[in-house]
Amino acid sequence: ALDLDEIRPELFAGAPEFLLPLAAELLWRGAFERGSRAVALAQRCRIDPGQQPGLAVRLALVNMLHCTFIGEFDEAVAHRERARPFEAKADGVSDWVVTLDTLAMYCHTYLGHFSQARQLADVLVSAQVSDALTELLCPGVISQAAFIEGTLDEADALAVRTLDAARRLHFDRHYFAFHALRTTALLALERHDLAAAAEPVERALEIVSGARPAFNYLAQLDRARIWAAGGNYDEA
Repeated sequence: ALDLDEIRPELFAGAPEFLLPLAAELLWRGAFERGSRAVALAQRCRIDPGQQPGLAVRLALVNMLHCTFIGEFDEAVAHRERARPFEAKADGVSDWVVTLDTLAMYCHTYLGHFSQARQLADVLVSAQVSDALTELLCPGVISQAAFIEGTLDEADALAVRTLDAARRLHFDRHYFAFHALRTTALLALERHDLAAAAEPVERALEIVSGARPAFNYLAQLDRARIWAAGGNYDEA
């Protein structure tokens, strides 16, 4: 396994064929600062979408990843749309396209575009790309959509199903469990069960830490709501 702290993106300046997969790997694995440096270096590379459609798709993905992780959801969705004209011409990018749609599912959820998020989740689940995507990430994200929409029974069922699958697949400390943990905490807060609300939020914060700033921010707000509901106003 690579030691992420020893990777220097600057060594690959001007080489997008290396920078783009490196940026994606660093961001996914939680090395946000180094991944962001790799994204910035990749953005300076000259990529001709007509001649290099594969690189254009990969650039759209790393830009979308970075925007999603810092909460720029509108801009992230725009990067998804920029990739569409080049997908059919590019070879070897099928996994990247799945990831683009997965990120779009996150973004549409947090932008309040629930029908688009649900539609993307249905497509991703039907494709059966992986158990983790089908059983954890999609229902976990849609549990958030259901909670925000106010369909709390659906949100609860999706979150329970997701966390059961996370335990079975040994993904209970993986990023894919984050959204269901938030839903579980917020549902407990709705019931004024503060002890039950606090535990999943703390687990969610341990998972994202500094790796996904926007998601860390959302979970910190959840924590503040729970503390305020318990009367701990200064801490909140």
